[in-house]
Amino acid sequence: MKKLLAIVVLIMAVLLCSCSAKGYAFYIFSDISECEQILEQKHDDAEITAYDTPNDKYLKDLEYVNFFACDYSSSELEFEIYAYEFSNNEDAMQYFKNITGKSNQPERSFSSSKGMFSFRVEAVDGNKVYRAVSPFYDDNDLLSFLKEIFSVEICTFD
Repeated sequence: MKKLLAIVVLIMAVLLCSCSAKGYAFYIFSDISECEQILEQKHDDAEITAYDTPNDKYLKDLEYVNFFACDYSSSELEFEIYAYEFSNNEDAMQYFKNITGKSNQPERSFSSSKGMFSFRVEAVDGNKVYRAVSPFYDDNDLLSFLKEIFSVEICTFD
């Protein structure tokens, strides 16, 4: 019985973690000031905590020019975002690599991943980069919200 339960749980985990990118669009900001729209375009019951300094383990020793970071929570959407403008593409790509473990990526890239109970998206374009993490599995809400906020489309899967 325990073996059967373990197999069922494993199959459910595989099904939940596999996804098709169909219908997804990934966006990034053209200027970090676009991130301020998160504070303005909030849902009615949203609670937002903007960070004065980023407490970001992926930043390591990289020096940024500008940043925006906050924790966003509403009945419809919950996420944490860290966004940076670096002085050059190399530092932005290093931050992207620190998050994803991926190197040799194009100057304009994105990455996303789903866990059983979370969704994460990262995007880089030149010297701009962000990562957003939602504790919810449903990624469409987060991607739709970011599409409303950010003006540069990185890619779309139809």
